[in-house]
Amino acid sequence: MLLIDDEAPVLAVTAKALLRLGYEPVSFSDNRAALAAFEAGPEPFDVVVTMKSCQGSPGRDSRACRTKLPIVLVSGYGGVSLTQGALTAGVSELLTKPLQSREMATTLARVLHHTAKF
Repeated sequence: MLLIDDEAPVLAVTAKALLRLGYEPVSFSDNRAALAAFEAGPEPFDVVVTMKSCQGSPGRDSRACRTKLPIVLVSGYGGVSLTQGALTAGVSELLTKPLQSREMATTLARVLHHTAKF
């Protein structure tokens, strides 16, 4: 799992929660570093969880490399424009903050079994 957030405390808390759920997140606070890691070896990554905007994110670029790679976008914002932008960028699921561990677990199970909402 590729996990991206530019806020170090949020990244750390999310990574710990994902570890407790049995996932192995590889965390990045920088989009370019995340994309470089993905391009160097995409095989270990089965999903991208990003709390960055869709524009220029590794999720969008990595989707071009692996068309079936699920992308989960987590945002503190909602609304029609965000949903439309997420759809355009190829996002599989859109979650809003604050996150609950159960919601994240359910969403990851859904996207990893190819039953995403979008």
